[in-house]
Amino acid sequence: MTSGGGTIAILAALREELSPIGRSLEGRSEGPPPAGAVAAGRIAGRPVALWRTGVGPSAARQAADAVLRFSSPAAILSVGFAGGLGEGLRLGDLVLADEIYEPGADGAAPRQWPADPELLAAARGAAGMGRVAVGRIATSRTVLATAAEKRAFAGRHGALAVDMESSGVARAANVHDARVLYLRAVVDEAGYDLPLDTTRFLMPDGRLRPLLLLGSLLRRPAGIRGLAELRNRAVRAGEALARGVAALLSALPLT
Repeated sequence: MTSGGGTIAILAALREELSPIGRSLEGRSEGPPPAGAVAAGRIAGRPVALWRTGVGPSAARQAADAVLRFSSPAAILSVGFAGGLGEGLRLGDLVLADEIYEPGADGAAPRQWPADPELLAAARGAAGMGRVAVGRIATSRTVLATAAEKRAFAGRHGALAVDMESSGVARAANVHDARVLYLRAVVDEAGYDLPLDTTRFLMPDGRLRPLLLLGSLLRRPAGIRGLAELRNRAVRAGEALARGVAALLSALPLT
């Protein structure tokens, strides 16, 4: 693929995943960002543009395809939150994918996509990332809300972490022969039961459905405490993700 002036496209599903990264932008672009991007500037001296894909593999694939068709970045950095499946992973730990895995559904065979080997090798040696593990990230079409669901999924698919977008990005990158690296921050550990499934209250583009959420909380006031807990977890995971992105961008061999 051709390089868009060395710009690295950073893709995430949600505003909560992108906002901490956006706050670390140095010299935000004075003009409008590339079409569809929410912001552009530099991180660790590298030109970057930030895109929000929305939730799920289909939304992520469509967004990544559009970015690759019309912006031609030097590489994609697919980032966001994930559920930890490895027993040693803790809230805020980072996971670098050496492989993206999509379980088969409706009779389809499973699919695997490796991370770019050169980018992954550089990422492994990046300084300042904090606690980071390297392994398979699997994409699920539904939220794994309980520890039992996560244990069962990990046992079936041999994954270190689970998200809902990576396979969509991988499919688009495969079509366009694009370089891509995947970084996730753990927001819920393997043994943690989510107090609230917030994806039920999200539109496909990742925006909140406030009336639906309010109705649910009015019917179940205990969910307010769960929502606050998830908010705190998202803040911690987002801070770890932003630090990890800056460390990666300092180390990646891109010009």
